Amino acid sequence: MRPLSSIFIVSVMTLTGSRLRSLLFYDEVKDIDWTIDNISTAINNTKEKANVKGKMLYMPIRIKSTGIMHGPELDKTLYLLGKDKVLNNLTK
Repeated sequence: MRPLSSIFIVSVMTLTGSRLRSLLFYDEVKDIDWTIDNISTAINNTKEKANVKGKMLYMPIRIKSTGIMHGPELDKTLYLLGKDKVLNNLTK
């Protein structure tokens, strides 16, 4: 039996971590009033729960929520997309 490569293991761990951050964010936003301030608070709460910041936090949320890697400020982008669209994208 051949051992798993370290690249594969790191990739799976990163994917799992990304998915976890997206799920944590979903849990934060599913019941909030959809305002920029509340979305920003949800992002910060996710940061605290996941113990990550910067790209490691924003990229998974942005990609799952919007389908793109880069864009304007995340909280404002999510607000403009609308709650139903963002929640739907996060659960796909």
